[in-house]
Amino acid sequence: LFQQLLARLGHRTGGGLIDGADGRAIRRSLMRGETILILADYGMSGASQSAASHAVARLAHRSGAVVLPLHYHRHGRAHQLCVGTPLPLAGLTAEALQSLYTAWIQESPAEYLWPRGP
Repeated sequence: LFQQLLARLGHRTGGGLIDGADGRAIRRSLMRGETILILADYGMSGASQSAASHAVARLAHRSGAVVLPLHYHRHGRAHQLCVGTPLPLAGLTAEALQSLYTAWIQESPAEYLWPRGP
């Protein structure tokens, strides 16, 4: 269901879905100047959140892509998208991303207590 929602959003905005395990496809999209959304707190094809953080940091440094942190809060049936400021490339590390995710979880732990299927 979640992937279907993302696919519809991608189609409406002129994008699409890329397999999170296909680093080459992601890099090609970035090099074409396309916007990608990585659900780093969700993990990638069996990888840990830490591995996802390393991948995001590596992609940003190799491509020069801007990393814009997004997360959302649930309010009953409504959702609020929170958009952070772009992360400076100079200080962008997997550890910095993990610290950001940790802060989000500490701020709203219930937001992260849901089943994540393969």
